[in-house]
Amino acid sequence: MIFPDLESDDKISVTTSKAERGEILDRNGKMLAGKGVATSVSIIPGKLKDRNVSLEKIAELKATKEDTSGKEVGWFSMFTAEENVDKPILLISMVENVKGIGGSGYVVRKDATVLDEYFKE
Repeated sequence: MIFPDLESDDKISVTTSKAERGEILDRNGKMLAGKGVATSVSIIPGKLKDRNVSLEKIAELKATKEDTSGKEVGWFSMFTAEENVDKPILLISMVENVKGIGGSGYVVRKDATVLDEYFKE
């Protein structure tokens, strides 16, 4: 930050406060978004060594950790971040009611067929 009018005897202090996540409700009061745990995983396809082991580790990371709503939506997304790649990809999947069957990890396993084709050498 630049303070052009700051004098030598002026003082600056910074305080931070942690915001608590709120809830988003629909018009009937049903929770659409609230407290929970989210995980983000990045993959660089050319550097992925053992695809099966890596997908299993990603599925474990995306598995259910905490759920406060009683129902859970699992999702997985993968996209090409680099501009100049030979095989660009955009994959987004969402499955409802995955509580107790692995959360988003379940969705990663379901996407294995698409990922098999993408990572085929």
